[in-house]
Parts: sequence; structure tokens; C-alpha cells
Amino acid sequence: MDSQAGLSAQLILDKCVKWSEKLYDMTKEQMKEFAAAGGSNNIVYIEFQYYQIGLDDVWLESISNKIGDNLVVRREILLQRLHGSSLSPYAQEDMEYIVENMHKPIDILFIKDYYQFKIYEEIDPTIPYIVGVDCSTGTLKDNNAITGINPFTVKPAFEFACSYVGETLYEQIIIELVTKHTPKAIVCIERNSVGDGIIDHLLQSRIASRLYYDRDKDLTLENMKQNENIESMLKKQASLKSFYGVYTEGHSREAMFAILARRISENKDDFVAENVITDITRLVRSSSGKIVAGPGFHDDSVMSYLIALYVLYHGNNLKVFGYEPGMREEKPLNQGLMYATEKELREVLPDDVAKSIVEDREIAKMLDYESILREAIEKSQAETSKLMNADIGFTSDQSSGSAYTSYEDEFGDYDMSFFDEMNGLGRNGNNGFPW
Repeated sequence: MDSQAGLSAQLILDKCVKWSEKLYDMTKEQMKEFAAAGGSNNIVYIEFQYYQIGLDDVWLESISNKIGDNLVVRREILLQRLHGSSLSPYAQEDMEYIVENMHKPIDILFIKDYYQFKIYEEIDPTIPYIVGVDCSTGTLKDNNAITGINPFTVKPAFEFACSYVGETLYEQIIIELVTKHTPKAIVCIERNSVGDGIIDHLLQSRIASRLYYDRDKDLTLENMKQNENIESMLKKQASLKSFYGVYTEGHSREAMFAILARRISENKDDFVAENVITDITRLVRSSSGKIVAGPGFHDDSVMSYLIALYVLYHGNNLKVFGYEPGMREEKPLNQGLMYATEKELREVLPDDVAKSIVEDREIAKMLDYESILREAIEKSQAETSKLMNADIGFTSDQSSGSAYTSYEDEFGDYDMSFFDEMNGLGRNGNNGFPW
């Protein structure tokens, strides 16, 4: 796969539509529509394993012994496309293991008649699948990709990838997937220039309640006092909308690939899905250290997979959507998603709105600090009151349960000689002082 010939061949295969037995029931015109919907070069690619053409394991053993080269057997007989790039961020043996344990789909689900979802387990409408959605422009450059993870097994249950699905059709595909097949799905959409528009539209659709949102404590704007004018309402609306979707750059991207590295090391059997595994084997580490798709390839399927994993590991609002975190031994972190920097916000929102969101975050942090300070003062007042009411030679009318009202309140009512007495200075013995 890392030779020039291998790369060139794979680029052709990537543009082909994959064979389906559904073709047997199609008219010639329907076949043409099918080929146009599933690939960009109007070629139908079909691949059969030896056991699908009437051969058995006895034949496999016999031919393998005749060839005498395990690498050739894997490539020529088992049809494995092997990788071995020195630029891969992952160990060669890990990549080979994952490829060898890749599963073939148990079924193909057709959405909008022609768009194929590879199914790896029987779809259960009661399961809150975490569905990662990677968005592109649909102009043959990158794939629109969807990966649904079963949160109870942390394995891909289904996946989809296509490079020429426009925004409107993509939204329809997502809606049909949820309404007809996965009604409990938790839909997590990549927030980029295209994804931002898709989120807007889906928030007005039948599946709005299934779009994942995550509210970090320092981003909660409801506690902020704002003038109820049109400008503030629009800013607040834009700010609240920013809770939807997942950013895939900066620190959130780093967290995603940290999760991937850990799972490659510890959970190799869980990847199973063809598109996801293919993308992983094509990842390289760039000169800057960033993990990206190799030249001429895509990383959209693995990103949709990582978006779903990222929400599973870090989302702190999953319970609202019907999934209780920690249902397996390996508990996700669930501390809240990481949000976009000002630069990332400006890429998907108007400059003035992005600026206002950043400013609101800082204000919210200040408000949060004030609440922490308030709690500390209340605790201090309670402890002080407790001491004053203790049997130490004097009494006070101060109630231990009084509530904090302001930073200055209460303190002025205390007789400050109390602190002298606590320090052994006393009112009658001057200890060198004039009182």
C-alpha cells in the first residue's frame, strides 16, 4: 500500500461503488443511478474471499504451502492491503493486527435508496448509539462520513462515507437514519464551516432533540445579567448554539488522537469497521507533529469515529440523552467537552459574535470565581460564629446559620478584641500593649 503503484490503485478503488446484490433487482437506469450515487468514476468494484467462491480452508492451507510466503498469501489470496509506512504514528504490528481482525459488514442499509451504510451488528432501536458526523462540502475533495458507536461495547455498529453528498442531502440522510433506524441516537456533528450550517438546519428538524449539546460550567450564560434587547438576544442565541457540535481542532483534536492511541494499544479488537480501519492505516505524522491523512487520502471516517469516542469519553451531558456513563469497567472521563478557541470560532461564526462569545466566557469565569469566593466567605463566617458561640468566656448574638449577603456584611458586627483573646493578649493583661 505504501508503494506508488499501491497508492495509485487504492485511489481508483476509493472512487468505485461497492458491489451489492441489490443490483440484481435493478433496471439498467437504476444501476446507473446506483453507480453515480456510490462512486465518482462509474465503476462497480466487487471482491470475493476464497470461501465465497466455493473454496475451503483445506484449499487455503494447500495453496499457502505452495506459495511459501505468508506476506504473498495475505496480499494475493486473502486480499489484504498491507501498510508499512515509517511515517505512521502507530506500530506496524498493531496496524497489521487491526487489519487482520477487520470485519466484513453483516448487512448493508440503504438510506435515500442509494446511499450505503455498512452494518456490523444488528441495529437495536433502543440503544443510544453515539453517532459521529464528519462534514465536508460534497465536492469530491473529502468524504462526508458517519460512524455510529454502540456505547455499551465501544465498537462501531455502522458507518457511511461518500465524497459527493451535498449539504441538503446529507441532512436528509442523517434525519432518515435517526427517525427510521436509530431513534435513540446521540448525534454529534463536527463543527466546521459546513457543520455549522448543518447544525442550524437540523435544530429545526424532527431530530433536534437528538443533537448532542454539552454545557461546560464556565460557559453557562443563563446566570449572566444581560439587557433584553435584540443584540443581546442574538448574541445569547449564537452562544447557546455553540454548545452543539464538536470542534476537531486544537486541544480537542489532541484529546481525540490520545484516545485513538490508547485504544490501538489496549483495545485492538474493537475497531472492526472497514472505513475506520482503512483511514487509520493511512494516517501519518507530519513534519509539525500533527497526525493527518497521508497524501491523496482522507481521514473523514476515522474523524467521525473519534468524534463519537470523544463525546463518549468526555461528554458530561450523556445522561440527558439516555446513556448513563460508566456502564463498563473502563469508565469515560465525562468532564465536559473542550470548546473552540477564538480563532476557531471566527472560522464558523461572524467576528462580532465570536468576540462576544469569548468575552462572555471570561465574564462567566469571573462570575464563577465570585461564587467560589462567596462559598469560602460563608464557610469562614460559619466557623467564626461557631467559635464565638463556644464556651470561651464570652457570648455572642451572632447566629451560626446566618447567610452571606456581601463581602463587607457581618464582619463589622464582630468585636475584634475576640482575636486578641484568641491570641492570648487578653483585655486585662496588657502584655506590653497599652490596653
